[in-house]
Amino acid sequence: MRHCYAGNPSRDPVIERNRPLTTEGKATALAMANAIKAAGEVPKYIFVSPFIRAQMTADIIGKALGVQVNVIGDLSPVRPLENAIADLIGSDKLKRVMLLGHVDNTTPA
Repeated sequence: MRHCYAGNPSRDPVIERNRPLTTEGKATALAMANAIKAAGEVPKYIFVSPFIRAQMTADIIGKALGVQVNVIGDLSPVRPLENAIADLIGSDKLKRVMLLGHVDNTTPA
């Protein structure tokens, strides 16, 4: 899943890393949590990018669903997900997980 709306991107990497969700983004994250719960698709774990907007999205969803949020660097922008996904899929302990990242690593090529 991609993080919820966080306004316009910045060219400054520090500002970009710390860009928070907008009010609209926060409301969307809560709506997503409610939809996930209603569909019976609650993940056992949520793994999220270290960027603030992704963490805020995950924290809202995790709190609403009662699911622990775990930050992993492989979900940062412009990082391919192959290693992270392979590790997660290969675990017998993880039956349902949510990966929460960015448009460049959550959109199919």
